[in-house]
Amino acid sequence: MIAFLIIAMTGLGVLGVVKMKAINADAAAIQSEWLPSVDALGELRANVIARRTIVRQHLLSDTAEAKQVMEMLLEDNLRSNDEIRRRYEKLVTLPAERALYAEWGQVWEAYLQGVRQVLALSRNSRGIASQEARDLNINTVSPIGTRVDEILKKSIELNNRQGDAAGKEAAETYRSAVRSLAIILGITVLIGTAVGVYIVRDVSRSITSIVTPMRELAAGHLDVVVPHRGENNEIGTMADALQFFKLTLIAKKAVDDDAAAEMRERATRLAVLATTDRLTGLYNRLKFDQALVSEIARAKRYEMPFSLVMYDVDRFKDVNDVHGHPAGDRVLVGLSDAISSHLRETDMLARWGGEEFAILLTGSDCHDACVVAEKLRTAVAQIVFDQVGSVTCSFGVTEYRDGDTPEVLVARADAALYQAKLNGRNRVELALPCGPDTDLSSAA
Repeated sequence: MIAFLIIAMTGLGVLGVVKMKAINADAAAIQSEWLPSVDALGELRANVIARRTIVRQHLLSDTAEAKQVMEMLLEDNLRSNDEIRRRYEKLVTLPAERALYAEWGQVWEAYLQGVRQVLALSRNSRGIASQEARDLNINTVSPIGTRVDEILKKSIELNNRQGDAAGKEAAETYRSAVRSLAIILGITVLIGTAVGVYIVRDVSRSITSIVTPMRELAAGHLDVVVPHRGENNEIGTMADALQFFKLTLIAKKAVDDDAAAEMRERATRLAVLATTDRLTGLYNRLKFDQALVSEIARAKRYEMPFSLVMYDVDRFKDVNDVHGHPAGDRVLVGLSDAISSHLRETDMLARWGGEEFAILLTGSDCHDACVVAEKLRTAVAQIVFDQVGSVTCSFGVTEYRDGDTPEVLVARADAALYQAKLNGRNRVELALPCGPDTDLSSAA
């Protein structure tokens, strides 16, 4: 009986080692082939999505400086993609995966060619890209970009299927090992009840101690402790394999978390670039248009007044011609800082374009807006700039009227600004008629 038990235990050990080698091989395949491939493809896909976002921001940029920033981001994006591709190409093993990658490369080159055409058209535009550039991007280039993303998704799905297959094979190998162990243990119990019962209990407890962490890992609890690691037996081998799988899951989660954090940070930077004027640090026209639409909707709902003030720097061309554009830029920055300091936190100041600016005064009727504009005009006239000296500004004021669209409201404020120019500059003009029951005597 002792001899049989020794033979049986030897058989158990050999079977366990064979099965665990198979499990280790499957786990190693997941670690060295499928997970790195999925990570690389995920990074490629994130970069492709980011590139499409940057191209759209290039089209929406209204200055050459903003477009240049977008092009620098596109160059960084392309360098990152090339690095990821070199890393991924070393991981491609399956013919189907290689075929998908070859197809992706062709579509990617076509997409890059289309992007270059869109950027050329956008770059030639003085402000926001022309309709031709937007149509080319929407109708031709974006569909190619969608195809690029679809091929990457197929590649990721292919690698996930291979990883799942390896995982299932490892699980089936484990189940097969358990079944074989149970059979051998059953025969052993029939021959030697006392010894057999002891072995069954001991092995059962060990297996249970491994299965429990497996279930915890399957439920997403990566902090579970795997017992029996490093033991020089079958259970120890299984525990080591399970620990390796646990570390693999932890590493993948860390990579996913880092990638998500990087994408959030990149999206935040793009959002700031898309809504901020690079020179003055104020909101740009795109952001102001969005705020104006929201304020009109709020005024309609709550019947709260608000006013729009448009102003620009008088004879600003002379400043640039006489003192140079750098001096003119310093004047714009200084005026923006000074006027911002005189506004409430609820008000919004934005650079409308060139030397022209817009102010959204929430909760203010035309009388209040004229008072604010006059204070701003006086404050500006008192500023003395190095090299340039004093400058003045002209202001056009209007109040929201029921039924106004953003275009109508802006046109009315702009007309009042033009009237201020005609009437001698350095003054505030109100677009009449103003709101009902409003005393304009002091505003005049």
